[in-house]
Amino acid sequence: MPTITWPKHLENAKCTVKLNFDGLSENGGPREAVSFTGSCIFSAKRHKVVNTKGVEVITSGSVMLQGNLLDGVNGDISGGNVLINLHLYAVEAISQTFLPGGVIFNTRLELR
Repeated sequence: MPTITWPKHLENAKCTVKLNFDGLSENGGPREAVSFTGSCIFSAKRHKVVNTKGVEVITSGSVMLQGNLLDGVNGDISGGNVLINLHLYAVEAISQTFLPGGVIFNTRLELR
């Protein structure tokens, strides 16, 4: 079986990702689940997606990150944001691509 490698040559932006758990922290703010800063593949193409509540949402783009961004996260993610080129995007949806054998190849964040 051929090995699939991450296309580093397609990484076109530096991003900072912050994802939050459901609920509030002791001080009333969001409970941070994931914090990541690094290179990503950013696409600013707008399209429609259906969220978990069945509502159609127009997204501003998407970010693909190498590997499993949610590794070690125990709990439900309620949302978060991504900072790219001094522009702050809200995370609308998260998906992951699995390779044969159950290995997660990448994490995709839909942005609005």
